[in-house]
Amino acid sequence: MYFDARAANRTKQVRIGQWPTMPVHAAASAWQALRDQRESGLGPSAERKAARQAAKVDLPTFYTVRRLVQDF
Repeated sequence: MYFDARAANRTKQVRIGQWPTMPVHAAASAWQALRDQRESGLGPSAERKAARQAAKVDLPTFYTVRRLVQDF
């Protein structure tokens, strides 16, 4: 079961769930929630994108080979 998310003149399908494990009424309510979210201006992947951005580790905290060579 998919939901079509339209943003910036592009269509992207977002998987809601699989039929045997997700009942039709649950898929319909999930579809309605995603549609309401899209109409409010947020894309369905906006929350996932924000979570990935927040979870991103600050790269300068890693000790890289370049930093090792500079310290040497």
